[in-house]
Amino acid sequence: MAGLSSIKLILQVYKWWKVAVVASTIVVSCGFSESAAAECFPALFQFGDSLSDTGNVEALYPTISPAAFLPYGRTAFHKPADRYSDGRLVIDFLAQAINLPFINPYLKSIGTSFTQGVNFAVGGATIHNSSFFEKNNISMILPYSLLRQVDWYLRFKANVVTTYNSTGWQNQLPNLSAFAQGLHVIGEIGGNDYSFAFEKGLSTERVSQMVPSIIEVVESSIQSLYSSGARNFLVVNLPPAGCTPYYLSIFVSNASDYDEMGCLSSYNNVITLHNNMLKSSIMGLRKQLFNATLLYADFEGIFKDVYKNPHRYGISTTQTACCGGGKGQRTTSIYCGQTKITPCSNPSEYFYWDQVHPTENFNRINAIAYLSGQYLDPPYGFRSRCYLNYQSLYDSIK
Repeated sequence: MAGLSSIKLILQVYKWWKVAVVASTIVVSCGFSESAAAECFPALFQFGDSLSDTGNVEALYPTISPAAFLPYGRTAFHKPADRYSDGRLVIDFLAQAINLPFINPYLKSIGTSFTQGVNFAVGGATIHNSSFFEKNNISMILPYSLLRQVDWYLRFKANVVTTYNSTGWQNQLPNLSAFAQGLHVIGEIGGNDYSFAFEKGLSTERVSQMVPSIIEVVESSIQSLYSSGARNFLVVNLPPAGCTPYYLSIFVSNASDYDEMGCLSSYNNVITLHNNMLKSSIMGLRKQLFNATLLYADFEGIFKDVYKNPHRYGISTTQTACCGGGKGQRTTSIYCGQTKITPCSNPSEYFYWDQVHPTENFNRINAIAYLSGQYLDPPYGFRSRCYLNYQSLYDSIK
């Protein structure tokens, strides 16, 4: 994707910081009109898996979710925060940049505010529902697919409308306009569909045959949300699974299968196929869905840039996780969060926090890549309608 070079992106962010100082707060003003702040997204609605789950899987299975225990959350929150990282996720950084609070998980509804969005993402979620995996004799972890999450959204919206129409009471609930004006973030999701198939032992050729039906589900999910009144979407593609410490540990292959990054190319080729088909689908939906905004975020692109040039971003370690080891260092019985694992002392220098999930530092880099437009199509998706507060991405959480 065309855009600033990776190093110029970070340098320009710092340059922007020096330009606008308002009420003693450094604010990066990237809008093209004075009404940009008013036009920004008033709410976020997240659909995804463990890369964006902020507490749903912990609500479902509180005793088995590693994210509910230290050392998860230690960098930003200094305690467990139900996030699969040492700190904030991409969705957290997006919320901060557009001056919204962190959005709360759908399944933690008691005493929870949903005024500015809801997080429906569940760790272990897939795009396909459980019947697809059962039919193909593939084991899966949780039955909380993208389809299920979209159903939760539709039920939630219906309940909000009913509550408003019957009582007019909206305490801790979003305004009805938020469903149309809010940003609906689809993904990252889909990596588990392929991981479960690979773990079953299916060949890359067989797994590649799953891609069209997976993309169809994403497309139908967006259409369902659109039919309910949603108009703003951010669709995130998949990162290269063959570069994760998890894949590099359990899918040992011939030397010829490793690419120039040291990743497993055959697995990454499936992801690239998925992403190409996903982008084509989004381009088609742009022509079909009247008055809708569909932004396409290139997770694969920023991933590869950082992975190939880690030192430009202050990262020194890519194939070994900060917590839980890496290539050749993983066992099937020891995971991050167990007492046998001692995490690294400097997670910001690592690409991965655990075997699958990035560190807070990479999540920040990823979010900036979307917000700035370098890895976003169209690139002005955020800049044209929001005043982006980049400093908040580096502020400590109080």
